[in-house]
Amino acid sequence: YNRSALTLACLRDLYAQHYRRPVILAVYVVDSGSSDETVDRVLEEFPGVKVIQTTPDVFWCGAMRIAWSAARQHPCDYLLLLNDDTRLDEEGVQCLLDADWTIRARFGGPGVVVGSTRDPVTGQRSYGGVRRGRDRGDVLPSDDIQPCDQMNCNATLIPVEVADVVGEFDSAFTHAIADHDYSLRAQQVGFGVWVAPGYVGSCPVNPTPAWANPAVPVRQRLK
Repeated sequence: YNRSALTLACLRDLYAQHYRRPVILAVYVVDSGSSDETVDRVLEEFPGVKVIQTTPDVFWCGAMRIAWSAARQHPCDYLLLLNDDTRLDEEGVQCLLDADWTIRARFGGPGVVVGSTRDPVTGQRSYGGVRRGRDRGDVLPSDDIQPCDQMNCNATLIPVEVADVVGEFDSAFTHAIADHDYSLRAQQVGFGVWVAPGYVGSCPVNPTPAWANPAVPVRQRLK
């Protein structure tokens, strides 16, 4: 919504990816009523992209469901969930695919693959996988796949076998938490959620809304 420069930069990175095997992309962009010529600029530079225009009230989760439903009208092997403020490294998607192949080889089936991003200024982890329980905290990427309990879907690969069983994001969510919920639902039906090795790109940390901020009193958060 109204950040065409970021959207175009994200698409350029996506189309410039380096792969070790042939990959065919079908790209869906959901525009929530932008007034900054996002749609025209995207179609001018990337005429093959399928742009879906909606009203501004769908927010992130609603837009992801719209793109998800449109993509599932056609055969595919994976769904790549990608925020438009994520700048992929040249082999970011290949890193996710490599992790998927590792998971299948070790465990005999697919799982959700979470890509970690770094802050473009500090270089520190910004989004990725999260652990719950005693060792609660962010999962820092290493040189191997790592399990996690919850995820941020800034750059996430979902094999179609997982999507067929778990479905799409729950319509109960509007703008946040849906990705965390999805990771829990996937695990409930037997799919692992794995953090891919290394970083797949960069993404700045977005401000936490007041309703999700533990520093804000509960009464105010509920209101």
